[in-house]
Amino acid sequence: MIAEPLAVLTIFVPIVGAGAVAASGRASARVRSGIAIGVAITTAALSLLTLTVLRDHPTRIGIWIPAMGVPFDLRVDALGGFVAAIAGSVGALVVVYSRAYMREAAREGYSMARYDALVLLFIGAMVGLALADSLLAFYIFWELIGLCSFALIAFYHRDPNARRAGLKAFAVTRIGDIGLLVAVVALWSQGIVTFSGLEAAGLPADVRTLAALGVLLAAVGKSAQVPLHVWLPDAMEAPTPVSALIHAATLVNAGVYLLARTAPAFGDLGWWPASLLWIGAASAVLGAVAALAETDLKRVLAYSTISQLGFMVAAVGAGAILASQFHLLSQAIFKALLFLAAGAAIQAAGTRDVFRMRGVGRGMPITSAAFLVGIAAMVGLPFANGFWSKDLLLGAVIEGGHLGAFLLLIVATLLTVGYGWRTFNLVFRGTARTPDARDPDPSMAVVLVVLAAAALTSGFLIGPYSEALARSMPLRGIEPLPLWDAFLVTLRWPTAIVSLAVIALSAALAARPGWSRSVRPRDGSVLAGAVGSGFGFDAAYVAFARRIGAAARAVRRTQTGDLNVNAIGLVAAVVVLLAAILLEGLG
Repeated sequence: MIAEPLAVLTIFVPIVGAGAVAASGRASARVRSGIAIGVAITTAALSLLTLTVLRDHPTRIGIWIPAMGVPFDLRVDALGGFVAAIAGSVGALVVVYSRAYMREAAREGYSMARYDALVLLFIGAMVGLALADSLLAFYIFWELIGLCSFALIAFYHRDPNARRAGLKAFAVTRIGDIGLLVAVVALWSQGIVTFSGLEAAGLPADVRTLAALGVLLAAVGKSAQVPLHVWLPDAMEAPTPVSALIHAATLVNAGVYLLARTAPAFGDLGWWPASLLWIGAASAVLGAVAALAETDLKRVLAYSTISQLGFMVAAVGAGAILASQFHLLSQAIFKALLFLAAGAAIQAAGTRDVFRMRGVGRGMPITSAAFLVGIAAMVGLPFANGFWSKDLLLGAVIEGGHLGAFLLLIVATLLTVGYGWRTFNLVFRGTARTPDARDPDPSMAVVLVVLAAAALTSGFLIGPYSEALARSMPLRGIEPLPLWDAFLVTLRWPTAIVSLAVIALSAALAARPGWSRSVRPRDGSVLAGAVGSGFGFDAAYVAFARRIGAAARAVRRTQTGDLNVNAIGLVAAVVVLLAAILLEGLG
């Protein structure tokens, strides 16, 4: 029975802790920081302990809200348990890292009590989302992470770019939120109030189609997939620790997790898995192309996240839940590492332009090594964690007979090597432009070392991870995959060898004089223009919004404020309605 209290505590310790931090705003910074770190570490410990008590079948915890008469049930299985552990563990490292990183923001007068409270609430909401079985609970936590992301992206609220980025993220992800609401309402209309009930239900075809569409839209919005990816690069106006939290542990993982959770219910709808395959593959390529041409370090990593999430979405479409979720685990670790190492480099260089940051690695050996490990994991070099998860994912896609999507993912893989190695070369190698750059505060450096060690070793968890998924979710058809069998998969699809060849070629080219100028997209080039304009998606959305605004203004002219005119309109509408009913009756 220990799983039940652990699950409840893992959700509510950070949520209550957020309230405690907010209430301690007038206390000393040391007290507030102590509370935040203590709550975050406790949450991480609870989330990891929850993994140790997974059973052969999901643990369901029934909680009712008497006033509403609806269930608020939780469900503890490996799928949600590992996502909760990612949120808790990476979240704790982000909280520790933030102590030193956010000092300058505190000196500038930004409220660190608000920052810590929002981060803890963000972590708690993501843990709750991962462990929710009730559709109502899931929806509440889903909306809560959206609210936290908006507030944290716009944390530097004196900067108009940050305010615009927060509003853009809120507006675009709201499209997906509407999709989730439609899906929840459609399922409730058939008496389905939990994910467990959804997996066992026989739904009418129209209701199942509507719910599947809603889930697809929700995932595309939250996980920044084409065409709703436009908010994620702009969200880089957030503090870098927040960027790491969004990209590695919380917000963007929610959509992929929702797809994996609902796959048994919608996987046999032919259009649904096909949509996931092509949306994921297209997002993987588009994100990688944009990262190859981007010059802002944080935006490079943002486009990289879009690409990596595309791999996971495509894997769910191929029915490879194990590969998708294990890559989610891998990406959480190496993307947190990359963002936090980038944050240290940006602070030292005073800029995010990769061409102006050149050579900071000379004075930052720990940061440089950490970023290199993150790149190695992202491109899938032996034996970093991406080596196991990405090859497993690619193997599942091609073995499922999805040749077109597989080829697009291979292209994205090669582009990943290109932009990953390019970014490391530009930022950390060459003649130092910032000769006084040094490694960050020890508390930040320790976090980088921990994440680098995890990126190098977590891939070896594939055996226990697959066994836990197969054991706690017996109806998913997941088979345990021992480490040796996983290694044989990588030999069958040796993308790591191709990646090494591309890196060797890139290294040879990088030795040429003038290399750094040659890898910068020329102003006015097609690629630079496409990336700068967001591939036209932003312009299309702005044009659509303007048309809606023009239509709204036209309709507004009918609202004169004159009661007589309004009454005439009301009477006319009633007459038309009665006439329509009469004609229908006569027919």
